[in-house]
Amino acid sequence: MKNVDYWELLNKHQTNIDHINLGFHNLHLFEQMSPYPHSEGGIMERVTNALECLPSKYRGAALSVFSSVIYVPDSFLSAALNYLWWSASTSAFHNYGIEVSEQADNIHIMEVDQSGLISQFAHINKLSARLNADVHPRISDVQQLRTMISNSLINNPDSSVEQEYTTEQLRLVANKDVWIVLTDKALSGQSLIADLKRIEFSRRLLTHGEHSPTIFVCAQIMTSLAEDKINTWITKNEIENIQILSAIKFDNRTRVGHEECALFDNKTHESVKKLCMWFDKNVVAKDMSLTFRKNSGGELTFGYHNTGLTLVDCLNTPTNSLPLLWFNALDHSATYKEGEKVIPYTGPFPRIHSRRGGSSQRVNENILWQNIISQFEDGRSNLF
Repeated sequence: MKNVDYWELLNKHQTNIDHINLGFHNLHLFEQMSPYPHSEGGIMERVTNALECLPSKYRGAALSVFSSVIYVPDSFLSAALNYLWWSASTSAFHNYGIEVSEQADNIHIMEVDQSGLISQFAHINKLSARLNADVHPRISDVQQLRTMISNSLINNPDSSVEQEYTTEQLRLVANKDVWIVLTDKALSGQSLIADLKRIEFSRRLLTHGEHSPTIFVCAQIMTSLAEDKINTWITKNEIENIQILSAIKFDNRTRVGHEECALFDNKTHESVKKLCMWFDKNVVAKDMSLTFRKNSGGELTFGYHNTGLTLVDCLNTPTNSLPLLWFNALDHSATYKEGEKVIPYTGPFPRIHSRRGGSSQRVNENILWQNIISQFEDGRSNLF
């Protein structure tokens, strides 16, 4: 390491040398399988650069955090999609008496965001003919579902052909036996619950009588925190025929801010928590572009909603992981007060933010859904 002597640092802080070296060794191997796309240089070079920006008293704790990263390569994500299809189709038959047709024509697949998961899911599980619009509706995500419902409510004689197409697409969705809802990660559970509320409303809106599609929520990666929140919401609202499935699950032992955290010994754990508090106050909080801080209780000590993970996958680092891993003070979108002294810190796994600054798109989507819901508050129960 450059100005930070690796072995001296380990010995000085009496850290578990074997544990840390093994962590970095595994991290190096996984990155060789699927290199992290938003950084340059090897893992130890990036760790070195990050450590040099931190006060010396926190470097031992930071080294423990970096070596405890849980890195998910592409092969794991692909295997997760394969497992989710097997799990959903098996559960549909054994728990709900639904036999999946040979080409899965009685299943509608959508995702919560436009991320391309559907095409990956279909390719990995050899689900052919998914582009047949007369069998599989062109409603691939929650936003498209909202658009279709909105269009069907417009009473415009000049758009009768388009409305007829929209109605037919919605009927196709409604008549499926199963809805599979794909998401890459469910870590705090907040955003997924918001989407599930919309999906459940849509199911009630589109179906009537005895037929109602069974919903399988399929997450490649999920925390027990998110699962508990979602199941609580399901139970509280007495929602039937819905099941939560996950391929890779992390419990509270992987959450740095939780008392059950098992990533470190007790002494190291306390040092790591102090580092995270210092880092949020003196580094992360100064970047005014991270407006999602407001939705996280005003702090990001242990990441978004204090989830406190050390999770990184080969596509990006979630905000639910420690900012120590993903924060980039030199990002072109970072915003600081004039004259603010900025520590030029870049984590070993800098994040590419899908939403940064204002959140007008999400606000608009909430308004558009509320406009739909308000039209059915007079007692009308379904669309058709």
